[in-house]
Amino acid sequence: SGNISENLGNLKEMIYLSVSGNQLSGILPTSIGELTKLTYLDFSGNNLTGQVPPSLKNCSQITNLKLENNNLEGEFSLIFENMISLERMDLSNNKLTGIPENIGKLTSLQYLNLDKNLLTSLPDSLNQLKALQTLSANSNKISRLPENMNQFTSLNTLNLANNELTTFHQDLCLLPNLASINLSYNNITRLPSMISELNVRILEIQENELTGAIPANLL
Repeated sequence: SGNISENLGNLKEMIYLSVSGNQLSGILPTSIGELTKLTYLDFSGNNLTGQVPPSLKNCSQITNLKLENNNLEGEFSLIFENMISLERMDLSNNKLTGIPENIGKLTSLQYLNLDKNLLTSLPDSLNQLKALQTLSANSNKISRLPENMNQFTSLNTLNLANNELTTFHQDLCLLPNLASINLSYNNITRLPSMISELNVRILEIQENELTGAIPANLL
């Protein structure tokens, strides 16, 4: 338990660091940016607060970043400038209110979990993540999705349940590899005219505001 010491930055040869499931509190130290050989970083399941230090962008070799189940808050710091090796990132169950536009620089990212935060929108630059296979932002306050979602050509799983969406984004019907969509518990009032183009195996749209007859092109 307790705060994380700035002396953490002295461990310059470290490539794998996991301190998940403890009772660490306070903020992540700025010195973490000195661990430039890290490929795996896991601080999940602690009581960390505040924002992630921008110095983390110096850890350009990280492939897996796990910060879920903490109390990180505010606009997520601009750490993505150099993290081009990042493949998996879990920021779920925090108090984040925004994701910066330069998340689009994470061109190797395959898995992104933003569940259970305080997000109201997702940045348009997400559509630059050509390698992204799983995007989950369940249980936020999202009412707006990125433009040109048809550019998510590798996307396999999309979970946007428990948000404040009012429309079923028509671009989702054009994604060639999308197998699962969960849009349940939103405020969607109608299905897109291109719903018949969907190639998914799982479609969850229960507990929305849909009315009228079942569209013939859905069957």
